Amino acid sequence: MGRKNLKKLGDRIPAPEASRVDGIGAVHRHWDAEAGLLHLMYEALETGQPYPLGAYIAYRHDPLVSLPDPQAQLKALANLDLVVAIDVNYSETAWLAADVILPEATYL
Repeated sequence: MGRKNLKKLGDRIPAPEASRVDGIGAVHRHWDAEAGLLHLMYEALETGQPYPLGAYIAYRHDPLVSLPDPQAQLKALANLDLVVAIDVNYSETAWLAADVILPEATYL
């Protein structure tokens, strides 16, 4: 006995019209497919295009060791007002770039 005329919760949320920094939803000039790639954020940090960023939350990942050129990343992250690192271990991002370090819960 299925219910008819049910609407999804997301149907009430309007689709975004502005472009995203990571290129999701549009073809980015560096790729022939949809983007959504973290490394595209660093160009936006330096140029402020398509809009300036104010904060970055590194949740359970460490971009300084997982992406190339950590010195350039540190320089770009310095343009932010707030960098938060959340992980079970101290990371390079937490030690070198984070304004706030929060613990992540382990399975224990």
